[in-house]
Amino acid sequence: MDDDSRAKCLGLLSAFDLDVVMTSEREWGCYPQVPGIAIAQLSRIDDVAAVLVTRWEWDGTRRQRREDPVRDALHDAPGIEEPESLWG
Repeated sequence: MDDDSRAKCLGLLSAFDLDVVMTSEREWGCYPQVPGIAIAQLSRIDDVAAVLVTRWEWDGTRRQRREDPVRDALHDAPGIEEPESLWG
């Protein structure tokens, strides 16, 4: 399936107001036919028992990195300390 076909298929999800969860090692869903999408990029390092989640948002024209809402909530909560970083 080429990029144009993927863009049209993802645009149909929006046209029909459908929610979807996708997984792909290369598809980000950032096409003009998609008016908005939340992206969670998962990364890992061999021999480390953890996964790094990097959050992105597509607004129909550009992709921007976003902060982690869970980490923000922990930071703002009284009496809760942020866990040690796994990445140094």
